[in-house]
Amino acid sequence: MVIIIELIALIAFLFISRKDLKKIFHLKKNSLIKGIIIGIIYSLLIFIGKHTSIGASTINQFIHGIKVPFFVLYIIYPLVIAFAEEFIFRYFIASKLGIILTAILFTILHWRPNFPVLLYLPVLILALSQSLLFNKTKSLIPLIIVHLFVTYSLLLL
Repeated sequence: MVIIIELIALIAFLFISRKDLKKIFHLKKNSLIKGIIIGIIYSLLIFIGKHTSIGASTINQFIHGIKVPFFVLYIIYPLVIAFAEEFIFRYFIASKLGIILTAILFTILHWRPNFPVLLYLPVLILALSQSLLFNKTKSLIPLIIVHLFVTYSLLLL
């Protein structure tokens, strides 16, 4: 259900902001490198977190709570979520609410029952760093790359 809501929201925001799309989806070599480096750092942190008792059980609980076909979970879901969340939160909402409120909203929307509150700190840090990366590069491409690294690290590592 979440993927459908995010897909609809993404299409709506893309339609509303179509004149700015070329500007925010531009690709520069250094932006691409920043996205890959930050994505690798987050992947390493997730790998370490998944090898702690609380991290492993929480992440597995989250992954096993997603009931969709394999293709959707590993191909469609990560792409839609990365594009939709980065576009909506970093480009659209952050320009209206600012970085801190957007990061808090992003963290709240990732809330799951029975998750330890302490595990939301990495989500908040990710949201803040993504907003700062967008402010520095003015492109969604590196943010989408980082988001894909994070999502695939949660799913595969």
